[in-house]
Amino acid sequence: MEEQGREGESDLARKVKSLEEKEEAVLARAVAQTMKAYNESPTMKNLKEWDAARKRFDEFQKRKAADADPEARRFANLLEVLGYLTDEGWKVAKSKLYADQNKISKERDGAYAKKAVDEYARLALVKLDGSGQEDEGLATRKAKIELDILEEKKKRERRENEIDEGKWVLRSDVESMLAGRAALLKSGLGEEFIHARAARIIDLVGGDQAKAPDLIALWKEEMEEHFNRYSEPLEFAAPAGGNLKAEEEEGG
Repeated sequence: MEEQGREGESDLARKVKSLEEKEEAVLARAVAQTMKAYNESPTMKNLKEWDAARKRFDEFQKRKAADADPEARRFANLLEVLGYLTDEGWKVAKSKLYADQNKISKERDGAYAKKAVDEYARLALVKLDGSGQEDEGLATRKAKIELDILEEKKKRERRENEIDEGKWVLRSDVESMLAGRAALLKSGLGEEFIHARAARIIDLVGGDQAKAPDLIALWKEEMEEHFNRYSEPLEFAAPAGGNLKAEEEEGG
């Protein structure tokens, strides 16, 4: 019975993974299609559609990363922060949280990282069961930490200004563009391409048209292997005249 339970969980996990892969493929294709539309006709409408597709793809990637690493969890607004703190057993009212919002470091996109929320709770709140009360010397340590937080916020503001001035390139922008271009390339050179051109290729080299299915199968296999290598993690190097900055470093 226990063995069957594990098999059932494994089968469910495979189905969930398959659905996630399909969703990711659809979102990447949307980025590629809207990017192509904008490149062909650079109107404001096409730009907005491209931006919207990129944002949806970015949100999916962040959600996927958070599922893989709970410590990377992010909260879109203070209501989500409030729900998380309540679930974790912290004593906090909505009015206090909103009054203290400047004490929680924000990400560039306005979200709150779990690390920043946990740090705020540790410094400013107590647990409903009474734990987390200040011990001797904690107030002094808290004051020093708050000064460190303020200094870090200043550094972040300078960094954000430099990003706006084009001195930095966000990793998510690069990854989103690469994903869109990869989807566009795969669409252009994938099954549609080889099915439409197999006969012509065989004819060009004086081959046997009966071998077309073998050519198509080989083409698909080679394309899949190539794009598997293409999708491997990249080491980003700073471009000339600028810097490349990982968003997670901005949050940390």
